Amino acid sequence: MKSLLLAAFAAYLIAAIHLILAFINKRRSVQRVAEWSIATGFILHTTALIADWAIDGHYPLVFLRETLSFLAWALVAAYALILYRYRTQALGVFTMPLICALTFIALLIKSDPQEASAWYSTTWLFPIFVVFIASVIYLLQERELKLKTFSAMFHRLPPLSTVNQLATTAAIFGLTLLTLGIATGMLWSWARYGRIWANDPKEIFALLTWLLYFALLVYRSTANWRGRNAAWLGVAGFALVLCTFFGTRLLKSYHARRFQMSIVLVGINHKTAPVEVRELLAFSDQACAAGLRRLVDGEVVREGLIVSTCNRVEILSATTAEQVDIGTERITEFLDSTQKLPPGFLTQHIYQHRDEEAVRHLFRVASSLDSMVVGEPQVLGQVRHAYSLAVEAGTAGRVLNRLVHHTFRVAKRVRTETGIASNAVSISYMAVELGKKIFESLKDRTVLLVGAGEMAELSARHLLNAGASRLLITNRTALSSQHLAEEFGSEAVPFTELEKWLGEADVVICSTGSPDYVVTEEMTRKARERRRNRPMCMIDISVPRNIDPKAGSVANVFVFDIDDLESVISSNIREREREAESAELIVQSEVMQFQQSLRLMDMGPTIGALRNKLQSIARTELERQRKALGDLSPDQEAAVEQLLLATVNKISHPVLNQMRRFYEASDVETMQEIKDAFGSDE
Repeated sequence: MKSLLLAAFAAYLIAAIHLILAFINKRRSVQRVAEWSIATGFILHTTALIADWAIDGHYPLVFLRETLSFLAWALVAAYALILYRYRTQALGVFTMPLICALTFIALLIKSDPQEASAWYSTTWLFPIFVVFIASVIYLLQERELKLKTFSAMFHRLPPLSTVNQLATTAAIFGLTLLTLGIATGMLWSWARYGRIWANDPKEIFALLTWLLYFALLVYRSTANWRGRNAAWLGVAGFALVLCTFFGTRLLKSYHARRFQMSIVLVGINHKTAPVEVRELLAFSDQACAAGLRRLVDGEVVREGLIVSTCNRVEILSATTAEQVDIGTERITEFLDSTQKLPPGFLTQHIYQHRDEEAVRHLFRVASSLDSMVVGEPQVLGQVRHAYSLAVEAGTAGRVLNRLVHHTFRVAKRVRTETGIASNAVSISYMAVELGKKIFESLKDRTVLLVGAGEMAELSARHLLNAGASRLLITNRTALSSQHLAEEFGSEAVPFTELEKWLGEADVVICSTGSPDYVVTEEMTRKARERRRNRPMCMIDISVPRNIDPKAGSVANVFVFDIDDLESVISSNIREREREAESAELIVQSEVMQFQQSLRLMDMGPTIGALRNKLQSIARTELERQRKALGDLSPDQEAAVEQLLLATVNKISHPVLNQMRRFYEASDVETMQEIKDAFGSDE
């Protein structure tokens, strides 16, 4: 019972304090208080264990809380025996704080069932811990004798022979129990997995620990190897034990990462790379599809999509957590090889995000929190387009499907729950504002729009709202420019006559997907001559750039590319940045929700395997009992089968709930054991 265990903890804590005080001042009365406190705590603790056994109906070694409590109780019993046999008080200074810690942790753990390791795999820790403490005491006392300091510690520590005998006895018990633990563990592994050895890090370190203590006892008995060397070996053995229980958790986690999916995002954007670098990596739709098929190999890079816009080129992928480093390197090499860039060229521009940070970055991009202009709506459409290309290429699997659809939901929340999209400000809007910096007003001005895509459409809308009197639209595909001109009541002009119409335009906005310059320096000079040296504003919002930067060297011609637009900031942007704070909170909460949903998604195949296996067993048993059931009508047979499967589902329901809790707690190792037990390799 918890109240009894709490009382036992209080008694142990009093004992620990008095043991330390007795060690310092050597007062027998203080030592006596400690001993009585230990006895009281032990009685209360024993009563609590018996009560739990009676109430729960099983011995108190099944769940983690019970096992920790039993470990503390057994350690008290072991210390009491050692105290009675060797009368060494120094051991209690080290042992009682550990007992207090174990009892306190047992009190903190919730009563929810959480299966602990088999008890036989941990009982050997008691004597091994005693060997460690005895070895430390031996080294401290030997140091006092060698240095001849004879400090207060010298008078409080037991004789070397007593400590040496204690360490030897404890090592014998520890090795015996460890041998039993390894042997029974192998039998358990054979019964559960059909193997006795799996090269698991804990198995390897446990075997190394056994070999070390076996060598220690052999040398003690055959070569009379005692003293400092044996003490240091005892310390080394305990360090190996710590590696077995804690250090190998890192290795175990790495081993389990084969079964986890990791999300990787690699890319460049307007913050990390200038336009001349970004345009080197820009992907057309055709190149995007071909590149994805080349990058996604199904082994290292399992899934992928490419977001290629004016302001960013990013590759989002899913890989196994074990291969995340290889996958990240492969994506970086893929970007380098796209334009045959020299190795390391992108190092100063590229960024990498993994898992939670990759999810957060994508949510921020789609919500326009990472855009040149916060709140611009175009980026969400660009992410949608990138996803559709990945779906067509067959490189969007279950991880990216879930992630991208969750991304759409986040972007919608940000737009509906904040004012980040109010007072429209976008790249095209800023281009118009920049034109107004040259001419003050666009009234009575002629604007030439080169391109008929989404950005061109937005630019046309802003230009007309700004009062442009004449809007000319041209595009390589005449039909596209005609449709756009009809929509806005403007004029479509032939793309083949671009040089002629440049001379008519006060403002030129270029937004095409051409990989080459559409407007050259020579074309610009001729246009200026036809304009009789009147000012001309040319704005290039294309990536790669479509207006030759050298055109800006022509007198009275002002050329701006997409990076130059960053300098045009309106008051609306500052307002949006204030709204962005609320949007960031939404993103953060959604990131946490997605991470949890991703873990639950990974649980699906395991649950399916469990349910299928149980239903298969039920149907097999039903077939075996058909003769005993007699002649049943088809309806009766269906009713019996339905009843049987419903019973199986009810029995398995608490198991599935417990599995969900394991996933929510990111208990990957436990879940992998469940997967192994039910034959799920997903």
